[in-house]
Amino acid sequence: VVGVSADNMFVYCDTWAQSDKLRCRGEPLSLAARLRWTCRQALPPLLAADLTTAFSLLINCSSAIPAVFQFGLCGGVLILINLALALTYLPPLLVLREQGAFGLHREPLPEPQRAAQARRLRDLHACWS
Repeated sequence: VVGVSADNMFVYCDTWAQSDKLRCRGEPLSLAARLRWTCRQALPPLLAADLTTAFSLLINCSSAIPAVFQFGLCGGVLILINLALALTYLPPLLVLREQGAFGLHREPLPEPQRAAQARRLRDLHACWS
């Protein structure tokens, strides 16, 4: 399940990064247009990968062996839940990240902000040491 989750995140993030290079009449696309394009491009590979994985696990439910049945049921349902969460949460998180909601900036921070961030990280690290 973790591997499928990582793959879902990679597909969304990579597609989102590609959307930054799209232009309409020479102008960059709006966030809404980029999100729409990203979802349209990412959905087919996500559905193909996750649904085939879920189906391959759910087919184990036909087994007479209880452990195999339970493994197939649990794995298949978890993959489907993972798909639903990826389709629901990843797109808004990408937009929030783009707007700087998580403190992740594309360009280097100015020196005062970089020093303050380094100080906060040192203080946080000291709390856990």
